Amino acid sequence: MPHLSLFTVLTSGAANLVSIIAVGLASTALFAPVATPVNLSHRLVTTKYNPARTWTTKNSVGIGGSYLCIYGMEGPGGYQVLDRTLQMWNRYKQTEGFSKPWLLRFFDQIRFYEVEHADLMQIRQDFPHGRYLLSIEQMSFSLAEFQTLAGEQEHQIGAFQAQREQAFADELT
Repeated sequence: MPHLSLFTVLTSGAANLVSIIAVGLASTALFAPVATPVNLSHRLVTTKYNPARTWTTKNSVGIGGSYLCIYGMEGPGGYQVLDRTLQMWNRYKQTEGFSKPWLLRFFDQIRFYEVEHADLMQIRQDFPHGRYLLSIEQMSFSLAEFQTLAGEQEHQIGAFQAQREQAFADELT
């Protein structure tokens, strides 16, 4: 079983304790994490902007489809922006948080916590220089436990999907 790091990543919006797993790193977007909640009942599916925005601020947290992405740099973007967080990329310096220029690895888990705007600005200033340390916990991901949880939620998820499909059908009539 791979070991996962649990990051206490800070955000300025609503606190949540949803555990989000990084399932990929977008090489076209400076290794921006592409992630999804571990618990299937916590997944949110949204539309992406089409056409995409011409500008998205770096360190924005967005959802597109069923995936969360943290924008590592300013640029265009099509995900629905939910919040802001600390840096995912540090090209200047290796620190405890940045053993590589990108912060997250495949299958790392992330949790977001609420902080005040001024605190977020201070964290963003300190973090790339190693003056703010993340809370990191080594853990294992159990595919068997995940599959058991998914099986327990199958009826609830199916009922939600049927309700959603009926709502879509109602809109078209």
